[in-house]
Amino acid sequence: MGDAETLAGARNRLMHVARSSAAEGADFVVAIEGGVEWCRFSDPPQLMCFAWGGRAVDVRARGGRGGGGRRGARTAAFMLPPPLSELVQGGMELGAATDEVFSQQGSKSRGGTVGHLTNGEITRQTYYEHAITLALIPSYTRHSIKAPPILCCRLTTCNDDRLED
Repeated sequence: MGDAETLAGARNRLMHVARSSAAEGADFVVAIEGGVEWCRFSDPPQLMCFAWGGRAVDVRARGGRGGGGRRGARTAAFMLPPPLSELVQGGMELGAATDEVFSQQGSKSRGGTVGHLTNGEITRQTYYEHAITLALIPSYTRHSIKAPPILCCRLTTCNDDRLED
């Protein structure tokens, strides 16, 4: 899955969540979609992991249909080591490949691939935080162009099976 497909996946997830009961009473929702693409600058070619996320939607806009104030940001990208790249190239989903390579189960619900590769220095959650914060820039600057305030919020996840790949 490349950059364009990953962005489209994040938008699809976002609209699904915005229309679901999980968005009731929310000022905005976010969705995140992870992807991989070939790095143009590596020799030999390597798969690079990244995510699009934070396509923040003001769910009150357009009669609750979402679409107001959509913004997005992409995470940093990192190269996947050869054992993971080979499994993903073979059609395995990255979370399953991570579980296999690191002899774990459920790594997606813990630190994720990035957590394993950084020995927990960056977790799946912290990896996404910057992208979501950057996607919320319009919320910070809506009334003023001054420096944005610190965003404090509680992230709630929606574990809807229909949102899984």
